[in-house]
Amino acid sequence: MSVITIALVLSSSLHANTQEASVESLIENIETHFPDFLGDAENYMEQALELAPDNPKVNYYCGMIYGLRASEGFMKAIRFAGKSRNCLEQAVAIEPDNLQYREALFNYYLNAPGIVGGGEDRAKQEVINIQELNREAGAIAHLRVINVFHSRQYGDELQRLATQYPEFAGVQLRLGLNLQEQGKYSDAHSAFLRSAELTQLQQDKRDIYLNGLYQIARNAVFSEDNIVEGINALTQYLEEYDSAIEIPEIAWAYARMAQLQSLAQNDDAVGHYKSLAEEHGQANDRALHDLLAAL
Repeated sequence: MSVITIALVLSSSLHANTQEASVESLIENIETHFPDFLGDAENYMEQALELAPDNPKVNYYCGMIYGLRASEGFMKAIRFAGKSRNCLEQAVAIEPDNLQYREALFNYYLNAPGIVGGGEDRAKQEVINIQELNREAGAIAHLRVINVFHSRQYGDELQRLATQYPEFAGVQLRLGLNLQEQGKYSDAHSAFLRSAELTQLQQDKRDIYLNGLYQIARNAVFSEDNIVEGINALTQYLEEYDSAIEIPEIAWAYARMAQLQSLAQNDDAVGHYKSLAEEHGQANDRALHDLLAAL
């Protein structure tokens, strides 16, 4: 091999490595800014997409960012919805066994109107693809399709799946919420307990675990029963609270604890948790402040 050939190979390799490093740096910046600083995240994403149009993670973030843009109004939907769908479909095409990408594409099909490529048929096909990767995720996706397109069947289908798959914590959590909405608090309590017990040691399901703990407490407030269990669950929730997970805000956890302490007739504790709820709550959260005023 000639000196010139070697130099060209080395130069090409160095350029590829430099570009890959640039893309990884841009992805880190996207993840730092998404979703709270959407404009900055969008800027980094577009730079990364130009450098690496076949990178699945870049396409995933493209779909997510443009999807949020599309939700900002009718004109934004016309401009960004198609871009969001194309990017998510590209991410899945490149990495078809990635559950995160599959679920993002499913969410698009489930929520977007047919005029921009959404709808029941596409969502149901994606449910099948998700089921092949993860049976529990597939069951939850199936329930979400039923809830959106056949809402009257949702309760019966939820009960059927909860009975068929008692080990699916996400289904148990949804069953509890549905029962709670119907005022069936004792059955809801059992479902919430099961969802928390199933996920207590599973780091990849901490959202279900923490939501289960919170709902045990919330259900105790509504039913005025299982007060001690509610307090214990909420104490654990507050100890393990993680703002990075999609769970009820800590201000609401403090408010629910104040309610439970009121039911337990612990007046000093009521004032303590009420103050914490006021300290951490948003000024414009009218429901929270109305709840606290009633204590």
